[in-house]
Amino acid sequence: VDIKPEEFEVAEKIFLNLGFDQIQHTEQKRINYTYKGVEFAVKWSIDWGYHFEMEKMVSREEDVEKARNELMQMAQDLNLSVMSEEEFGRRCAEIDAKYNPKN
Repeated sequence: VDIKPEEFEVAEKIFLNLGFDQIQHTEQKRINYTYKGVEFAVKWSIDWGYHFEMEKMVSREEDVEKARNELMQMAQDLNLSVMSEEEFGRRCAEIDAKYNPKN
């Protein structure tokens, strides 16, 4: 969801009313690229530093694993390190704890 800076307070209220209870006020910089049918977002934030995200859209559930394998192969071909699901989960938990120390 693209939210303009001047609309942030309204968006924040909408998410709170939807039941989201954790708000992380962070700045993010990103540049999007498309390479061989894959969308790359090269990003920076205070919590993650420089990193990238890769995305390939599929229309059928049975194509998900094939697309995942293609993304992993592309990352390997480009000599990019990919976090495991476990690493990603741990990092997300660390960041969440920073913003919501009650957990």
